[in-house]
Amino acid sequence: MQPSITKDIKKTLDDIKKDDKHIDKISDPYENKQISKDKTTAFADITYNVSQTSLKDDSRDNIKSHLKDLRDNHNVQTELTGTGMTSTEVGGNSELVGIIVAFVVLLITFGSVIAAGLPIISALIGLASGVALLAY
Repeated sequence: MQPSITKDIKKTLDDIKKDDKHIDKISDPYENKQISKDKTTAFADITYNVSQTSLKDDSRDNIKSHLKDLRDNHNVQTELTGTGMTSTEVGGNSELVGIIVAFVVLLITFGSVIAAGLPIISALIGLASGVALLAY
């Protein structure tokens, strides 16, 4: 890698860390020897001080913005991997529709609102207790 690109990659990594309070550290690919023998590939690990589920979109956008600038200015290919780099929405309309359809099927099967509601209620209690155990 050219010295100017190396310098700009280091600056980009420093800027990413500076602009995001949730980043604990970013490994330097040049100090940690995370560069391929032909010097065409390097990688840096970003460690956050929050869990991946607590990571906000602005953290992802910060990284993507800085890497886009690096790509545009130096024709460098960049990639993002890891579970924290993809935005996942929890819940949504599809889950609500699924619960309603399940309730209707159970209502037809059991022929009683109470009998149909018990499996749904017990599933929701199980889900809530599982999430509570994972949260603490």
